[in-house]
Amino acid sequence: MDGRLSAGSRLPSELQLANKLKVSRTTIRLALSDLAGQEIIQSDRRRWIVRENVKPSRGFLSDAVALIMEPPDQAEYSNHIHHTWHIDFVHTGAVAAIRNAGFDAYTIHPDRVAGDMIQRIIAQRPRGVIVLSRVLQQESGQRIGKALHEGNVPFVIYGDLGLAAGVSALQGVDSVVSDHEAGAYALTQWLIKQGRRRILRFWQLHMRGPQEKELWLLQRDRGYERAMKDAGLEPLPALEVYDPGYHNFGNTKENFEFRARIMAGYLIEHLLGNEPVDAIIAPSDGMIGHLSAALRVHGRKVNDDVLLAGYDNMWDDLEVREWEPLGPVATVDKRNLEIGANLLDLLAERIEGKLFAKGERRVVMPELVVRPSAFPRDAASAPMTFPIAKLPRDVSKRKTS
Repeated sequence: MDGRLSAGSRLPSELQLANKLKVSRTTIRLALSDLAGQEIIQSDRRRWIVRENVKPSRGFLSDAVALIMEPPDQAEYSNHIHHTWHIDFVHTGAVAAIRNAGFDAYTIHPDRVAGDMIQRIIAQRPRGVIVLSRVLQQESGQRIGKALHEGNVPFVIYGDLGLAAGVSALQGVDSVVSDHEAGAYALTQWLIKQGRRRILRFWQLHMRGPQEKELWLLQRDRGYERAMKDAGLEPLPALEVYDPGYHNFGNTKENFEFRARIMAGYLIEHLLGNEPVDAIIAPSDGMIGHLSAALRVHGRKVNDDVLLAGYDNMWDDLEVREWEPLGPVATVDKRNLEIGANLLDLLAERIEGKLFAKGERRVVMPELVVRPSAFPRDAASAPMTFPIAKLPRDVSKRKTS
């Protein structure tokens, strides 16, 4: 029905189908008999062939785009979230774009796409599928990607597949990503313009083992190092802290103080001595409150002696503001709503045949958000947003004329 077998084409033998689908030949015979009854196939000298004028099936997903990602937590939104930092807003942006295009959006939780569920989705012939890259980085997700590819269903992913094991077969997939290198470059450059020269990256590794980083963090490393070198400064080694229990701490003041003192311990060697750091970049605004408390343990003035910069533009949605009011002096907004809309745009171009090369990669440029209110001396000022320009190719990698 999807055209992979044209009219008059022979189906594989019963034995071949049984081996491929891992079912008995009795089951295959029943299925073939059912297809013959629907006048989709017919017998030709002991082999089955596709009949002429087979009409493509139209399932309930035929006018829908499926999204394989966790649905947004509406209760969480109603409580306090009002910025678009959360990954749920990628879903929100995609759904809005899908509906504006006149199609339906069908969200499927990744945990439900197991067993034959993905085959049932493919059988419904959706217009296309949007998948989070972290879904495909899991073993079950790799089967999802492979099934979509073999089923000839157009799909795009949000994020890079990165260096995750076992995803090599899925390379060449259309994707939409945020430019983490440009974001980190702009953040570091802004700190340098504030007179900071000893800028430390405080990377908390909690997604995998202590020897591995997510690809987005490696991209931020490149942005930081490039900005430092462009300013004639020596990049500092990143402080990489492995924390497997990052998400297991409850949101209480006691746990907040406990985590802050752990960070204070890691910072000792970077705050003492003749060349203490004068700025810290965290992987997310979610760590800024703990780092603020850690600096106070060492008697440092937050956002005075040491500037704190974050990422994700999420500070105003965090409950830790109750204990640490200042927040980051600067952060980066990934523009998740625009990322969601770009996912549908890319998928539509693939469906309409406008793309020829495989593995189209669209980059959504983030924005730099400066928060003057985070400075102790200027608590009443509103945040300021600045567009981030796409970085030119690294000069050191260019060929000289």
